[in-house]
Amino acid sequence: AGAGTAAHRASGNAPCVTISLDLKFIGASKVGDEVTGFTRILKKTNTLVFLFCELKCNDKIITSASGIWKILKIKPSDLGPGG
Repeated sequence: AGAGTAAHRASGNAPCVTISLDLKFIGASKVGDEVTGFTRILKKTNTLVFLFCELKCNDKIITSASGIWKILKIKPSDLGPGG
């Protein structure tokens, strides 16, 4: 969710869809642990957003991900209900 939100914000709040998402589960967390996410925009073009993110628990990386989001050239009002 954090990666998608970062792509949306990087695109100037334009609607975006995920075209690629590569997740690596490195560690684990326990019920009740606080998990914090960090996202970095690697590159933004007119049509794509490339990003990298990590989830940390107790200052240790537990998940990393890289992805590409497509920026849609439609108005949010044209998406219909729920869009």
